[in-house]
Amino acid sequence: IDTLAFADVIGAAARRRPGDCQPARERAARAEAWFASHDLKLPDEHTMRARGALIAGLCLLERDNPTVAAQLLARRLADAAHARAAERGRARGALAIARFEIGDRAAASASLATARDLANDRVRTSLATWAKAVGLEP
Repeated sequence: IDTLAFADVIGAAARRRPGDCQPARERAARAEAWFASHDLKLPDEHTMRARGALIAGLCLLERDNPTVAAQLLARRLADAAHARAAERGRARGALAIARFEIGDRAAASASLATARDLANDRVRTSLATWAKAVGLEP
């Protein structure tokens, strides 16, 4: 395990939360480069790679680039198969938002349903609030 790649993902998350996406994306990209060049075997490696992709995707959404965010998140969701369910739920939730922003309500609803099945209670509550606000609730 490269603890520097893990530190980059954690640092990226810390920078993204207050909205400082440029350094967050740089750190997430540095971590992704390491993960991409190594054979990941441990669940924590897959989880951290999924978190890095989620951070990059959220930053792309914040920069009003939902198409690229959706592409990144969809591509990384395949890699996240070994990550924890909660991580996959967060990524699916972000993908739902990106797809909604693109204008694909059907795909957004499908991603939202999957996200709810995988996510923890806090993420489920956040997604339900968002879905209600944008009119995706049945």
